[in-house]
Amino acid sequence: MLLLVSDNEDEMILAGQAPSMIKFLKKDSKAHYTKFKEYLDLLNIPYSEDHTLIPKNEYNTNSVWEFKNDEDCLICA
Repeated sequence: MLLLVSDNEDEMILAGQAPSMIKFLKKDSKAHYTKFKEYLDLLNIPYSEDHTLIPKNEYNTNSVWEFKNDEDCLICA
């Protein structure tokens, strides 16, 4: 997983060629992901998807998210 967040130029190129993890979601995870986005839409919460975002801790499950302000500064993750 550290390859995906590396600052090394060669590793960044390799990470860019890696398949997207979203393509490998199991049925339950895909359903959770879809429902999560439906709730955001229902509440009119704008969002953008970043399929390269990875958890900073090993104990994360399902969704990984960040909140940013209008200046694109990280508020919460």
